[in-house]
Amino acid sequence: MNRPVDRETIRDTLEKTDALLKRADERIGSRDASARAIYNRAATRQREAWQSFERGELRKSLALTRVARNLAREALAQINDAD
Repeated sequence: MNRPVDRETIRDTLEKTDALLKRADERIGSRDASARAIYNRAATRQREAWQSFERGELRKSLALTRVARNLAREALAQINDAD
């Protein structure tokens, strides 16, 4: 069932994912190439999520930010620093 999506809720979710990505970037640094590659994929998905949000594609934006969040968590787990 498709529930309505709220623009402010999506924005909040995007901002939370931004914070997680910032943490992942700081923690990973250059110490693990594999984790860095996963982080880079996450950052790309997050940029796409924001672009979709700006175009008004809220469901796509939400889906992309979820992918980004999961990838960021995977990158942190790779260095044993998952939340």
